[in-house]
Amino acid sequence: MKRLVVYAVGTISAGEITIASRFAGQLSAEKYEVVYVVPKHYEKILPNSTYKLFLEPKHGAAVNKKRILQFLTEHRPDFILLADPYTCHHASSWTGISFDTIKSMGIPTIGLDEYNYQSTRTAVDYYGGIKTRCRDLLGECDFGIQDVPVNLMNNRAQNIWKFSLFNHEEIVSFINFEKDKLKAQVKDRLGMKQEDKLVFLAVSSWEYANMHRLPMLDGFIGNLSKLLMNYLNEVSPDCTFIHVGQEALEPIKGSSIRYIHYTGIPSEEYNRLIDASDLLVTFNLVSVTLSRAVLRRTPAIVFQNDKIIDFSTLQDTLKKLPDWYQSITNDIQVAYPFKASIFGWCSFLKPLLEDNSYFDLFLQTPVFSYSKAKKAIETVLYDEAYYRQYNERLELYLDELKDIQSPDEIMDCMIEVLDIDKSNLGRAMV
Repeated sequence: MKRLVVYAVGTISAGEITIASRFAGQLSAEKYEVVYVVPKHYEKILPNSTYKLFLEPKHGAAVNKKRILQFLTEHRPDFILLADPYTCHHASSWTGISFDTIKSMGIPTIGLDEYNYQSTRTAVDYYGGIKTRCRDLLGECDFGIQDVPVNLMNNRAQNIWKFSLFNHEEIVSFINFEKDKLKAQVKDRLGMKQEDKLVFLAVSSWEYANMHRLPMLDGFIGNLSKLLMNYLNEVSPDCTFIHVGQEALEPIKGSSIRYIHYTGIPSEEYNRLIDASDLLVTFNLVSVTLSRAVLRRTPAIVFQNDKIIDFSTLQDTLKKLPDWYQSITNDIQVAYPFKASIFGWCSFLKPLLEDNSYFDLFLQTPVFSYSKAKKAIETVLYDEAYYRQYNERLELYLDELKDIQSPDEIMDCMIEVLDIDKSNLGRAMV
């Protein structure tokens, strides 16, 4: 039996842990033993049956480094899955373990590549015009895995494999999912009229973070959420709007929208509400929640911005728009491009979109375009032809997704590569 350690030490987003556990959770229990190294506050994300080492960031680098090294010595893994290498390297400030420390152990490393980093030559653009170039840590891993969605299903590079976030049984269940039945049950439980629309917005904790400490990002995600709620009020005033996020929104005066806010919600109920929704809205193009939603037949809109907008230069145009729009944009003042919420990533994510049929499963709409944003919401909520076309595209995508290599098959390939390398080394030494 082979042993895999999933090393996922990001502290502001559960995305990497969720994706890595999707890979590891599909491995055969007869062939692989999986153990996790994760921050304590993500304890509930992983199954109770899974063996884990929980780390407290507040304990500091010296304490955590000792615990991690002792854990790895005891478990002697055959592979370490880094979710992802960049997050793991940056977390060394509190884990005491850098990427180089892990590489020096001589254990084969698997790098999780969520966004096809290598296609961008590791150049990353952040909100506000900040640009960085990263060391190619993924290229330094022995192997790579890319999750689908959001990565392309084909176009595999050497020693990099694609895997589905969902196993074969889940994909079949997506195909056979009776959404109308669940939608009716949930709306009845919420006390809604069946004809009224249920709209869901989830804002992750990292979207409230301001890692570059930019004043322009203070309150930015709240303003985007307010903008969205006002669009909904004009297009679907009788909808129920469920908002999961750290900060609640102020109710719109005179609005008949039913607003329900959660700071957090158990994953089973979270998924159930999304599955029953008429529309999921997000500001993050590469959201795991988005992926699950659109594959479970919940139409979605990603609200984004593709250009720098200085609202102070648009006063004549703004005067023609509602007071609430003027108030929100006056607070924002200048908006920068973004596709992944407050991270930005407009240029960074472009290669990911090329010839990728996943991104045809939902609408991408400029959040600051009053007319286009409202039109997108109206289309998804009320245009039966759009919903029919979306389902047709989804059927094709799911049919392809069924045939992707399983994690078991991928690990078999990695073991074969290692065996070949050992064999070649042995011959070279003779």
